[in-house]
Amino acid sequence: MKQFWLVITVAFLVACTGQQAQNPPTEVEVTGSAQDTNSGPLAGEWHSFQCGDVAVDAAFETDGQVSLSLPWGRVELYEVPAASGARFDDGDIEFWTRGSDQARLTTAGTESIDCSPRDSLSPWTRAMLQGVDFRAVGNEPGWHVEVIEEEMLMILTRDHGALHQVFEDIEVLADQAGYRAESGGKDVVVTLDSAPCQDTNVGWTFPLTVSLGINGQTLQACGRFLR
Repeated sequence: MKQFWLVITVAFLVACTGQQAQNPPTEVEVTGSAQDTNSGPLAGEWHSFQCGDVAVDAAFETDGQVSLSLPWGRVELYEVPAASGARFDDGDIEFWTRGSDQARLTTAGTESIDCSPRDSLSPWTRAMLQGVDFRAVGNEPGWHVEVIEEEMLMILTRDHGALHQVFEDIEVLADQAGYRAESGGKDVVVTLDSAPCQDTNVGWTFPLTVSLGINGQTLQACGRFLR
């Protein structure tokens, strides 16, 4: 029972409405404008930025790499020559920092976006650090689902954060095809399709198309595995 209430607490911490972020967990250090603007980002810490509509979390490594946590995926970029600051690129995404509070994000087929510091991690990064294996977000109405496979738990948040449900002893379907849980004698099924999914609100493309069957309704979402 103690373990169950601990997970309930985690569920409320990771819950969000749409793409709005909340305060990070206390054990995760997030740097921002309080850092010396003349020094570069510190290695081994998560640095959070807002790049237009995109919440970006960056973990800089000592070997000239940066790990970017984006809503639609996590990528590893490598440092390339730059006239100033530190520039990282993988051919599709470029992230260029100048000091600890200036950055610029460029993704394939888009113009460069200036980034400003955030004081909180994105919901996607926060969920990953809290052990969530899978996350999906849907619109109209706003909802999201998170799965912690080690605990066999599914956390469903609906109605723009107003309704939270936690399902225990979920079933992981074969070949990572989805998850099944039971609520009041009725099945709740999350089905995963490997077809790319474009978020209708912001246009981001996620690797998985997700369907949620609950109470005779079928809701659509985009999602990805976090681990």
